[in-house]
Amino acid sequence: MEWMGFLGFFGFCIFLVAIPIVIAVIFFMIKGNLKQHANRRELTLHGVSAPGVILSARNNYASGGGKHSRSTTAHVTFEIEVQPEGQAPFKATFKDTLPIREGEWFVMGPRKEEVGKKVWVAYDPNNRNRIVLDHYDSNHEFMAKRRAFEKREDELQTVRKTGEDATAEILEVEDLELSYNIEKDSSKILRLKLRVTPTNWASYETETVGLFMNTGLHKYTVGQKMAVKIDRVDKYKVALVGPAPDV
Repeated sequence: MEWMGFLGFFGFCIFLVAIPIVIAVIFFMIKGNLKQHANRRELTLHGVSAPGVILSARNNYASGGGKHSRSTTAHVTFEIEVQPEGQAPFKATFKDTLPIREGEWFVMGPRKEEVGKKVWVAYDPNNRNRIVLDHYDSNHEFMAKRRAFEKREDELQTVRKTGEDATAEILEVEDLELSYNIEKDSSKILRLKLRVTPTNWASYETETVGLFMNTGLHKYTVGQKMAVKIDRVDKYKVALVGPAPDV
């Protein structure tokens, strides 16, 4: 019986040691994912966008899903010939991810079906080792417009923090149809034409964009008055803050 008590105590000690190890592993996985997301966002918004052709692709491992659900993400090593406009092509080898579609089988090893496909990448011109696969050429028209929106929205975030207070009236509303499929049920990306009224100078017209929740679209219709921020350098760069205080 003593040996059973010893085994129980030994197992309890292992359990105590395992807890912080598991927590540390989870912490570093989350930290790594956040860093990867931040790196991708920086490159797609501020890096160089260029077309390319996939020379090779290999599945390394799969992740995502849960105990009773399939993996959702394939981790892939790509070799791509990047073809920047006005510059000599160069080869880049890097790791990135691809979604595993419903009904698709994940198999370790070469992804022969990817070879020869045209893609678009985003990279750091000062360090070409920092590179991500942004999208496939077949989806380029949509993604070029989506990236232009994201860059504009990134600029408007700064305007919201540092801009000059003003009010504006909505003159036109247009759905730009740039929401990803996973966003469409909950939000829309809109272009709003505005008549802006600053505190100390004449009114003028401009446009802005934004991602809006479907449940709040009634707040952003023609005739509605809005609180906005005006960029202190470029008055035509205007960010929405919300409904005007007196509405």
